[in-house]
Amino acid sequence: MVNRKYFKSSIKDLEKLFKNESGNELQNNEILSELEFRTTQRSQKLKGKIEKLKGSNIRVKTRNEVPLQVQVEESFVETERMKPRVKEFVRVKKPDITNQPQNILHAWTALEVLSPRTFKRKSDFATGPNRQIVLISDSELPWVKGEKSRKNKKLVYEIILGSINLPPAYEALLKVFSDNRPDQHANNGYTAIASIIVDKAGRPIEDEACYAISSFAWGLPKALTGDLLSLADWTSCEAKIKYSLKNKLIRRDSDGEILPLTKAAIQSLFKFLVNELDLGGQKVLAPDFLVRRFEFFASKIPPEPSLLNSFFLEDLSLAGEKIKTGTASRSLKLFLGQEEPYSKTNLLDDEEGLIHILRPEATPLGSWPAKGRFSLALLQQAAINGISNHLKDNGILSVNGPP
Repeated sequence: MVNRKYFKSSIKDLEKLFKNESGNELQNNEILSELEFRTTQRSQKLKGKIEKLKGSNIRVKTRNEVPLQVQVEESFVETERMKPRVKEFVRVKKPDITNQPQNILHAWTALEVLSPRTFKRKSDFATGPNRQIVLISDSELPWVKGEKSRKNKKLVYEIILGSINLPPAYEALLKVFSDNRPDQHANNGYTAIASIIVDKAGRPIEDEACYAISSFAWGLPKALTGDLLSLADWTSCEAKIKYSLKNKLIRRDSDGEILPLTKAAIQSLFKFLVNELDLGGQKVLAPDFLVRRFEFFASKIPPEPSLLNSFFLEDLSLAGEKIKTGTASRSLKLFLGQEEPYSKTNLLDDEEGLIHILRPEATPLGSWPAKGRFSLALLQQAAINGISNHLKDNGILSVNGPP
């Protein structure tokens, strides 16, 4: 990892250090290294002072030139260290903005792929009384002990197949893609690499709906090479990874029955995913816990793993396919700027337009179903009238503003 001696120091502290010991060349280099991670005006001003003092012929390494040292963290379960791979990450040049519909969807997909579900404690997966955390490091796996289900419940287990330590991952991303926003994304905790459901006997369920792969785990190595465009392929790549995982997961005995998972099999699946997703350059933790889940016994729907990814990703993939094949609806084209509205009316300036849209015959007959509710405000009613008229046949529109 990059050594940031003054990571916790405020800009005021750094200014004071430089003022008191401006002749200390080693300290100046360390302050300069820290300032490469900061973007405020005071930081840049201090950086200029130090560089001016050092002279233009002395060059200091910037954060673009510092390779990220990679590690694999030890988990509670014994597992051999995977050989780390050191990569040199270079900040990429930002492409020109064209606002083409496909590019908008690609950008949105990249953001969603790299927006994982995070957790700080294992207990974050135990939501409600029907979910409990079980440590894999215990003497026996729970299905080996022969655990019983509850009345009117079906017992299954969700195995979290390893996780990524997020702070080093985000730090690596910020070496490639700078983020100057004051409200930067929180980077604490971990994110799961994958998750699978097994029955009460520890046997994997064949339905691929019972497996989940983290889009973040898949997209992180690609993003670190500057290749954001490939993140748009997540949906098709997810299906291929799930298929490969299923082939590793389902093992049968001589009678064709699916075998329950062992600790060794779980560790093997984890190592497979680390190699398949190219995560050898990240700090990852091996599987060390699972979730005991009690599902409704009569449900015909296979139990789904915990939500690991953005639920927008499938819709974005579908929208991209419709744009590509020319089958997008007018609403989607309007939303992406591919088409323009037939006309635009600013009701704040156009009094006649406002009167026209609020005429009684344009007002829907529906009303608030509860007694004593406030009526709509003027522009809220105008929005409802306008939408009702526009969507006589079909379609979708959004209204932005206070409720």
